[in-house]
Amino acid sequence: MTKKPNNSDFPIRLVKMRHGETLIARVKRVNDFYVLKDPMTIIYVPYINKDGNMESTDIAFRDWIEGSICKEYHIPADSVLIEVDCDATIRSTYEKILLETENTEFFETDYLSETIEFYEQESKPKKKKKPSKQDGLSGPTQERLDDGEDDLDSNGWDDFPPRFKI
Repeated sequence: MTKKPNNSDFPIRLVKMRHGETLIARVKRVNDFYVLKDPMTIIYVPYINKDGNMESTDIAFRDWIEGSICKEYHIPADSVLIEVDCDATIRSTYEKILLETENTEFFETDYLSETIEFYEQESKPKKKKKPSKQDGLSGPTQERLDDGEDDLDSNGWDDFPPRFKI
């Protein structure tokens, strides 16, 4: 029976990829590849003051491969430029994010299906009701309706020339 590695076998490290991306993850090198557990991209956000000078830099984290449900990635060692220890503040923030995501039930609801269903309902053509005098219409629109015209798309502005046409 193979022993499943625990998180102490994978220290939290910063990984600079050859293409320039900086990741934070639980990292372990195995032969010619790296195993990255829970990798996140680190984004540095500069704050510029009114004079155009950089005042400070904030750090943001996002999933390395957005939308993926994978927690572990095996990447070739030659795609990594360097791996280093990280600052205690960055490490604690990363650990806090991991704890929060482990303790949430985010994937229990299928948000994508709910969103698609919502937009499908919204995109269905709505049945138009014929306006009546109770709707408070007056002027050319009400006159056309009283004459029996069934042009429900008319808004009373058809009698005026447009300034521009698309």
